[in-house]
Amino acid sequence: MGNLSGRVGGQIMGYSIECSISSTTIEGRIGGAIQGKSVRLKYTDSTLKGRIGGMIIGNDVDLAYSSNSLSGRIGGEVIGDDISISGERHITGRVGGQFIGFSVNLTSEAGYLSGRLGGDVIGSDVSINYTGTFPAILAAALSIITYHCYLESRRRSSSNSSG
Repeated sequence: MGNLSGRVGGQIMGYSIECSISSTTIEGRIGGAIQGKSVRLKYTDSTLKGRIGGMIIGNDVDLAYSSNSLSGRIGGEVIGDDISISGERHITGRVGGQFIGFSVNLTSEAGYLSGRLGGDVIGSDVSINYTGTFPAILAAALSIITYHCYLESRRRSSSNSSG
């Protein structure tokens, strides 16, 4: 049915995403072969659910959406982030809380999603292509999940190097 591929962040500091999209599933990879996570998601006309990563180290995805809004959670009840975004061509919103989290400012046009996750100084550019009849709001969700995984890997590597 389609594909989604691109990059969140720069060539050195960021993660790639490469997924195949069927009529009900999204499968692929975020990050690289060694430092990255598998994508195994199922979607309906109103939900996106599944798992990013493995059974032990990974994140649950539980999102509800319409053509112009998406909300839900990545991760568990204790360690995870709430997502709330809206828009069709210009998609904005917030991931995480008011103080700890990041802003979403994306634009979708003709199968291309671009913009910024985070702020002007601390954040990452988004450049993602997608094909088929895949909704822009789900492409935005996958860019957010990619950035979430990237931030999680940075937190893990900085906690492993301290002390």
